[in-house]
Amino acid sequence: MKVDERVIGVRDKINSKAFEICYIGLWLMVSYRMFVLKQSPSEYGDILILAVIVSAFVVINMVLKGVFTSTPKVSNKLSTVVSNVLYIISFILIFMFLTGMRDPIKIGVGVLIVIIIRFSPIVLSKISSKKADKDLEE
Repeated sequence: MKVDERVIGVRDKINSKAFEICYIGLWLMVSYRMFVLKQSPSEYGDILILAVIVSAFVVINMVLKGVFTSTPKVSNKLSTVVSNVLYIISFILIFMFLTGMRDPIKIGVGVLIVIIIRFSPIVLSKISSKKADKDLEE
C-alpha cells in the first residue's frame, strides 16, 4: 500500500493530539498530587521530572526548528505592561495563599521564577522567529 501525504498528515495529527492529551495529563497528575492530595515532592517527583523533561524537549525542539512563534504581537504597550504586572501580582497572591509563606526572600524567589516563566516565551519566540527567517532566506 502506498502512503500519500493525506494519510501521513492525518496520522501526524492523531499522534499530535495523543501527545497533547498525555502531556496535559502529566501536569494534571502533578497538580492533583501537589495541591489536592498534599503529597510531598518525593511522592510525585518521578512524574514531575518526566513532565519537565517533556516540556523542555518540546520547547527546545520548537525553538530550534523555528516554529515557536506563539507570542501575539500587541500594539498597545500600556496594556502589555498592565497585563504583565497583574500576571505577576496574581501569581504572588496565589503562591502566598497556597503555601502560606510570609518570608520575603522566598517570595522574592517566587517572583523571580514567575518573571522568568512570564517572559521566557517572548525571548524564545524571538529566537525562533530569527531561526525561521534564516531558514526562509536559504
